[in-house]
Amino acid sequence: MPYANLSVKLTDRQLAEIQEALTTIRVTLPFLIALTPEERKTILKLGDKSVAFADKALEAARAHPEILPAGFALAEFEKDAALVQQLSQLKSELSSLLEAVDDTLMAAGNETMTHSVTVYSYVKTAARRSPGLRPTLDGLAERWKRLATREKPKPTPSTTP
Repeated sequence: MPYANLSVKLTDRQLAEIQEALTTIRVTLPFLIALTPEERKTILKLGDKSVAFADKALEAARAHPEILPAGFALAEFEKDAALVQQLSQLKSELSSLLEAVDDTLMAAGNETMTHSVTVYSYVKTAARRSPGLRPTLDGLAERWKRLATREKPKPTPSTTP
């Protein structure tokens, strides 16, 4: 369905239920970790192109355990591979949900800004007749002043031969 207009209000109960569900997810996945940027750069990654390789390696390890050294933890390999499959499925579903939340947030933000700019325009007009609105106008104008005062790129001097 194409985006037309949002007219939605989450109740406090709905918001609490969503937050409770998110807490349940976090509690159910207590083993989740946060890699450092350095760790992200240095570890081997299992991307889409490597999944088939990993599946074949696991198949080979199961079919020929006699070729593996005594210390090789086949059971851990199997657990890791299963976790990758499970988390990949969850990630896909969560990514889809997050994209929908992001898109809805962007649309609601657009509508909020559109209304805000309209109110700002009315306040500017009314402040000419009602000096008591001047502080309100000044407060609203702060948002646009910051944009106008951002440093503009300095022109580069042209060199003529």
